[in-house]
Amino acid sequence: MVGMDRTLVERYRNQWVAIGDDGDVVAHDLSYEKLTAMLSTMPPIRVLVRRIPAVDEPLFVGVW
Repeated sequence: MVGMDRTLVERYRNQWVAIGDDGDVVAHDLSYEKLTAMLSTMPPIRVLVRRIPAVDEPLFVGVW
């Protein structure tokens, strides 16, 4: 899986994204539920689903 591209982060701020093995976003939405619904209508592919935080949103890193 390819790392997060800065351009991708800026374009999809505050959204859920599904990223294919080639690093391209194959689907995106503000809602996780809508994103997964979109993915369920597509041919099966391997994706990494992530939420891109808003600019002013705090980031938490670590294990709970």
